[in-house]
Amino acid sequence: MHDAKKRAEQHLNGAHHFLFNTYPLLNEPKLLLGIFSNISKSLEASMEAILLHGRANHYVPAFGNDFIHKWHAFSKYASPKHHISKEFTTLIMDLNKIRDLHDKSPVEFPRGEKLIICNAEYDITTLSAKEAHLALNKAKELLEKTSEILNA
Repeated sequence: MHDAKKRAEQHLNGAHHFLFNTYPLLNEPKLLLGIFSNISKSLEASMEAILLHGRANHYVPAFGNDFIHKWHAFSKYASPKHHISKEFTTLIMDLNKIRDLHDKSPVEFPRGEKLIICNAEYDITTLSAKEAHLALNKAKELLEKTSEILNA
């Protein structure tokens, strides 16, 4: 569980560096994908650390190793137990969908300071630095909550 927390910290630090150092220097919207990916991986690792803590303390039953099983276990058992807002579970799912969308996207392009990602039906998803700042702050909150849970 502490390995998962460490991974969460590493991904969060990577996202922070990209967002506050690299992105302003290069002003390249395609970097937003890396930022959102790191935030997503940080949130997923925090979620995993909390789940492993739950397994060790017998309030989370066995769960699968893929994202969706972890997310369901987190939403159903860990979030209510630790009073983690539904906002976090929604954010975790949304950012995972963005990662999947990027993997399957036929078209991505910058428009101003935003990155546009299209799915196969050409429905668009827009990523911006402002959204990245908000997601990064939420990921920091969850990581702090993770530390509290693991150290309790």
